[in-house]
Amino acid sequence: MKKVIRNLRRRIVVGVVGVLILLAAGAWMLINPIAKAGVERGAGYALGVETKMDRMNVQLFRGQVVMDGLQSANPEGFETPHFFRSGQFDVKLHTGSVFSDPVELDHFVLHGLDLNVEQKLTQSNMSIILENLRRFETADPPPDEKPGRRLKINRVEIRDVVAHFHLLGAPPVTITLPVIELEDVTLGDDKGVHVSDLVARLVPAVLAAVLEEGRGRLPTELMTDLTEQLQETAATMGDRGRELISQAGGELGRRIEEEVEEFLEGVTDEPRRRIEDLIRGREEDND
Repeated sequence: MKKVIRNLRRRIVVGVVGVLILLAAGAWMLINPIAKAGVERGAGYALGVETKMDRMNVQLFRGQVVMDGLQSANPEGFETPHFFRSGQFDVKLHTGSVFSDPVELDHFVLHGLDLNVEQKLTQSNMSIILENLRRFETADPPPDEKPGRRLKINRVEIRDVVAHFHLLGAPPVTITLPVIELEDVTLGDDKGVHVSDLVARLVPAVLAAVLEEGRGRLPTELMTDLTEQLQETAATMGDRGRELISQAGGELGRRIEEEVEEFLEGVTDEPRRRIEDLIRGREEDND
């Protein structure tokens, strides 16, 4: 009788372990498509355009995530193949937070970012994207638009940035940056941020870096318009978002942060004059 009971217990244990293995395998197979869909949905929601990713590989027990080919479409009416397309993201998760909320990222590096800024008669694709980001920052989203766990990130590196400016009635201009480095990306957000919030912080910072590099090479009208749009977007962001613009944008980014802060504090009602002087000053130096 005891032997029968032992055999029965053994079979039960083996059966339970088998079920757990099958459940774990099923969950493992679902992780990649769920995580991929979450990134696509979050980025697309923030930018207001369709966003897709070629590949995502989550290795939970190694604490690694590899993403490739994140691409955001242009707003309607623009002809370039995309607004942006990424290379490969290399992300390292803090092992103690893999199954927690928020998830802490120890390492976040993007290898390659291709950006198209397309100028039309009345506006550019970038101005529409910034307008969408302002709407995202100020609107109350439906509860199901921010699914998934939050993220905490200290440092972000974006390497090999190439921005193509397709100008109206002028030859195109290409701006390249070897690296954009951002520190304390989610500092002060104890609960972390959603993917959509992260995208809403990173895109204006990238634009600030590109515009700083493009001073003296891009047309004054386009520079002024995009800088004003960036200032209006910065005014809707929290302190951390404005700090990232300042970090990435060099002298231009620092001016944007300072003047927006003064504007929000009621010190000035005209936060653009010194920015325009800065843009024209760089052009005069190059002449």
